[in-house]
Amino acid sequence: MDTPPFSRLSILARLRRHLGPAVFTLADQAIHSGTNFLTGVVIGRFLSVGDLGVFSLGLTVVTFSLLFQDTLLATPYTYHFHHAGVEARPRLTAGALVQSALLALGLAFVFVVLGGAVLLAGETTLSPVFTALAAAMPFLFVREFFRRMFFTSFQMRAAMTLDAGVSVLQFTLLFAFLSAGVLSPVTAWLVLAGAAGGAALVCFLLLRERFDFRDLDIVADTRENLRYGRWLLLGSLCHIGSLYAFPWFLYIQQGKTGTGAFAACMSIVNLLNPLIIGFTNFFRPKLIEVQATQGVRAMNRMILLSAGALVVPVLILVGAMGLFGGPLVTLVYGAGFSGLGPAVFLVSLSLIPTFVNAPIQLGTLALNRPWINPAFHAAGLATTVLVGFPLVHHFGLVGATGGYALTTLSGSVVLGALYARAVRSASGP
Repeated sequence: MDTPPFSRLSILARLRRHLGPAVFTLADQAIHSGTNFLTGVVIGRFLSVGDLGVFSLGLTVVTFSLLFQDTLLATPYTYHFHHAGVEARPRLTAGALVQSALLALGLAFVFVVLGGAVLLAGETTLSPVFTALAAAMPFLFVREFFRRMFFTSFQMRAAMTLDAGVSVLQFTLLFAFLSAGVLSPVTAWLVLAGAAGGAALVCFLLLRERFDFRDLDIVADTRENLRYGRWLLLGSLCHIGSLYAFPWFLYIQQGKTGTGAFAACMSIVNLLNPLIIGFTNFFRPKLIEVQATQGVRAMNRMILLSAGALVVPVLILVGAMGLFGGPLVTLVYGAGFSGLGPAVFLVSLSLIPTFVNAPIQLGTLALNRPWINPAFHAAGLATTVLVGFPLVHHFGLVGATGGYALTTLSGSVVLGALYARAVRSASGP
């Protein structure tokens, strides 16, 4: 007798085929985010609140740098990879690797100059951090390139394997430095660089056949990436200014201790980051593919369903942060981080617009409307300058966490309006 087309085995096979990559994506992001989180916990528990604050300022700089890579290289590479022929992909991949290395070297030079400038200004705390970041940039960028390469080609298991290897190596080096008594907010970046560089080297040696370095035209590729990514870059600058300004506001206002408390609150709230970042890594190429093959209406349906599905877990998390956020910070980081419950709850409110934004923002990229990115981030930047800074000045840590939530909300409202207009325009009558 013929097997029914929707038999139990058929349904299980379909679920495995569709859910398998998503599961590996979430697992990978859990490893990636968990490694960063636990690294901060080690610094906060075994060093001090202030040391965590200094390390977190370095994290904002690294995030800033990786957003350059994301907007100018990773996103254009994903778009061209799925719109180019198979024969062109090795050259695209090789060009993206070379451009990643060159961008990292350029940023490293900038950080060396910044380190010298702040030292001349009498700031001895941040100068060695900038120098360490300059040394780490090439290794962090190449590791991130391989992650994005795997995501673009839907090799989620390979990305998870890469990040698991980095995690093992990173914690091995971290505890070796701690045992030797040389761990600090500066040497921690050397640990991260060593782990990222070792894993990236292994990936390149194993996957050498995916790269075709012949006839590369880096200048032409860079010009094309700038054409595609310039609006995303501008949006990223607004994004950095609107959100990552808050720990720097606190550093100016309260020093490294206030910054460390803010970093601890953010790290607890961001425990759900693997879900949102994993969603982005999985659905970015998927949405672009659906838009290219099935059209705008199919892509929009996927976005709306995805946004709705993300609301439930984020509301649960916000409620949990309101009840247990303060004790959880103390449990994880130690008694030096007590009394942070209100700040944790306020910053957790930012997750609601952030989760709803994720599929919508990817939709604007799939529609090739990158100018929307700086438009809605500019709204967030205006909120930070006009509302956030005064809140930090008058209310310190609570003002910073509340201002952070308001910034994300204002940007979300503008993004939704601009995306709806773009969909109507692309769908036609």
